[in-house]
Amino acid sequence: MSLRGTSLVIFTSQGCAACRYARKQLAHMALPIERLAWIDAGDNYGLVQRYEVLRLPAFFVVHDGEFLGALHSRLTALELQEALAEAFERVPDELP
Repeated sequence: MSLRGTSLVIFTSQGCAACRYARKQLAHMALPIERLAWIDAGDNYGLVQRYEVLRLPAFFVVHDGEFLGALHSRLTALELQEALAEAFERVPDELP
């Protein structure tokens, strides 16, 4: 991902109730990101392995093409904003 700005990359699957809830809620949250990037885990097993996705939904942050890692948060605007602020302080890593 070499897009400018911040992308929240979200791995989901069709049969995942928490994933459906995330899709519904994230669309309406005021987060400091430019885009949501949805990835269907069932259709993208190679990416699931590369990102080491263990459970769904799984969240990752990419800023200006640099990988800031996994985002661990409950699905509330406040907690996601706090987790994103923490992610922005990390040293970027190689994209998986």
